[in-house]
Amino acid sequence: MPTFDIIALLPRVLVAATVVELAALGALAWLLGRAGAERQAAESAVEALRADLTRLLEDAEGRARALEDALAAREASLRALLGRVGRVEQAAEARPERQHAGAPALGMLARGRRREDEDDPAEARLLRDLDLSLGRGRTA
Repeated sequence: MPTFDIIALLPRVLVAATVVELAALGALAWLLGRAGAERQAAESAVEALRADLTRLLEDAEGRARALEDALAAREASLRALLGRVGRVEQAAEARPERQHAGAPALGMLARGRRREDEDDPAEARLLRDLDLSLGRGRTA
């Protein structure tokens, strides 16, 4: 029977164990490198999303300011229109003998409008509704 010499086998076992450990260390280093690259890619994606969100918020704020300005201008226009309607009604009440039954009091206001207001459907609708509420307008 051949004798099994453990001492002669020991260097081969140590070399095999070292090769296995080196392979494990190489795999671990590769996994860490890959995780770092993925982390860097995720961070750059988060930064890009943060920049997009900032741009969207700035755009929304700009649109909100523009809408607020437009609404303020519309409110001022409507206040001026209501003031003119009030003055026309006061003038019509002061001189009822000059008022024609077929011509609404707001007709004078409509004829005196500025050129830029002529295409405003909201103002035309307001004038028509005021005429109707005063019982002077036509429904057809």
